[in-house]
Amino acid sequence: MRLTPQREKIYFIFQNLPPGNHLNAEQIWDYLIQDGEKISLSTVYRSLKLMTRMGILRELEFAEGHKKYELNVESAIHHHIVCIVCNQTIEFEDNLVIKQSLKQVQESGFKLVDCQLILHSICPEAVEMGWPASLPENWLCSRCVKSSVINQTIHKPIKKIKLRIEFKGERVALYVPDELNQSETFRTNAKSITGWRYCRNDFGWYYPLDKAVEALNHLFSLYDTEPELENIIALIEQQRVEVCMGISN
Repeated sequence: MRLTPQREKIYFIFQNLPPGNHLNAEQIWDYLIQDGEKISLSTVYRSLKLMTRMGILRELEFAEGHKKYELNVESAIHHHIVCIVCNQTIEFEDNLVIKQSLKQVQESGFKLVDCQLILHSICPEAVEMGWPASLPENWLCSRCVKSSVINQTIHKPIKKIKLRIEFKGERVALYVPDELNQSETFRTNAKSITGWRYCRNDFGWYYPLDKAVEALNHLFSLYDTEPELENIIALIEQQRVEVCMGISN
């Protein structure tokens, strides 16, 4: 199943998260809205659930009814210490937990899908502040405040890539970095544009002139391209005009 453009944006948000940070549906929705995306909160919830079932994301329940998400990286299974006062979260790894869990599951005839150990605790700052008696409502420790500031800077995930185009008569040849050509998601999206053709000789994606702009907007709206996407589109539009007027070489 391919990712829709909206789900790709969600994926890139998680890719750009600093290590140890987790997001809930409301935070994802807020980032998407700030990025100009027209999407409902219910759609975000459905997308997160689907991406979890697809194995792209990992769903975490740090508190009752409060789910957060992170990228699901099989080689980095880890657990969490969570402060019940400020929700500060620290990740840690413990292979003994995995081994014991796997042993218990196998002995019961089950198949292990995920292993999560969440240690609900009180952070040092909350203890120093006199927990539970004297903490103000909605109090956050200094670590959480810093994390909140970091999260506010990632609502527009951007990755810089180099593009090259060539005009082949009434077609545009688009050449992208190898990392994109090797991405199944990118290739699927590239093939969703009517009239596409992939050339194995020069590794170029060929599109009709009247579909090239659509392809660029669909495939690279999340990237900081070099040259800038607007300049590439302007060149294509100029080529279209010249072809229509019969003065193109």
